[in-house]
Amino acid sequence: MRFTEHEMTTALQGAVRAGLAEDPDEAKAAWEELDRFTRFQTLTLIGDQVLPVLVGLPDVTVEPGTRAEYDDETVASVAGPLLAAEWDRSQGDGSWEAQPAEDRDAYLDHRVGLVQEVLSHLPPRQDPDALIVPDHL
Repeated sequence: MRFTEHEMTTALQGAVRAGLAEDPDEAKAAWEELDRFTRFQTLTLIGDQVLPVLVGLPDVTVEPGTRAEYDDETVASVAGPLLAAEWDRSQGDGSWEAQPAEDRDAYLDHRVGLVQEVLSHLPPRQDPDALIVPDHL
């Protein structure tokens, strides 16, 4: 399944809001209190971590009214090499493999959790046959 720009923005915002507060109303209020530039920076930070993984996930059939779902192992198989490359680029020394295994596992678990959180906020798929196009279009 390919995601639209609107779907991704909605999912990223949902994941950020979930991190701001457990109560949806409090999370929405906290989001609204942020200035536009802070929102942009936050979405960019999360997007930089999540979007490469989402692009690398295999296509799945998504029934209307449901969301794309991937198990943690599938997400980890895509996120792991990307995380290692990201780490090595940022450190400039190829040190991902030099990190203790439990640290690498913790970083990967965090990234998988972040991707799963974003996926959980994707809008349900619309039935393309049920879409109504206004006459003025």
